[in-house]
Amino acid sequence: GYTGSSVVLSAIVGVVTVLTGSGVAAFTSLGQLVPAAAQSFGENGISMMLMMHTASEMLRAMSPVAGVIIIVAGFAKVNPLTMVKRTIVPCLTGYVVMLITVSADDRLLRHPRQSAQRDASSDGRRPVYFDRQA
Repeated sequence: GYTGSSVVLSAIVGVVTVLTGSGVAAFTSLGQLVPAAAQSFGENGISMMLMMHTASEMLRAMSPVAGVIIIVAGFAKVNPLTMVKRTIVPCLTGYVVMLITVSADDRLLRHPRQSAQRDASSDGRRPVYFDRQA
C-alpha cells in the first residue's frame, strides 16, 4: 500500500545517501517519483516526501564519504569509519522512530472521524492542508 511504498522509497533514498555521501542528490533525483506514486494510491504524497527527505538528511551521517564525516574525522584525527561506527545506532534509531511516527500520523489523517477533534479549526472545518483527495 501507500505506507509500504513510502517506506521502500525512503529506504532507497537512505541507501543512495549512504553510498554517495549526499542526501541532497539522492532526494532530488528520486523525489520526482513521488507525485506519480502518490497519485496512484489516491494520496497527496506529503508523508511519502517527508519520509524520503528525512532519510536523506538523517542517514548522511552514516556515510564515510560524506563531507561532514570527512571534515569532523580530520579535526578529530580519526578514521572516518570510526566516526561512522559511532553514528550508526543513533541515526538508525532516529530513522526508525521517524518512519513509525510519520506512518502513524498518516494513518490517523486517513480516518477523519478518529482525528476530527484534533484537526477541527474554529469554524468546524478541517484545515486545507489535511484535505485528502479520494
